[in-house]
Amino acid sequence: MEAPSRSPAANAGGLHLAATRNSVHWEMVAQAGQAGGDRRLLALASDCHPRTLRQIRWTDTMIKQPSPQTLTSV
Repeated sequence: MEAPSRSPAANAGGLHLAATRNSVHWEMVAQAGQAGGDRRLLALASDCHPRTLRQIRWTDTMIKQPSPQTLTSV
């Protein structure tokens, strides 16, 4: 039995929430690196966090695209 398919907006919404949670984690890693004077930890957060922010912007766009069509088809 196949699982019911979710709308693209719902899929993007789940990805958006995961990326947002990940962004909070990168902020915490950066704060820990700063507090502990760990340059490697700061460099890791500085390298990875912008990628997560791009994911958030992308998922935000994906949520906004199909939403009007989905709402008007109900």
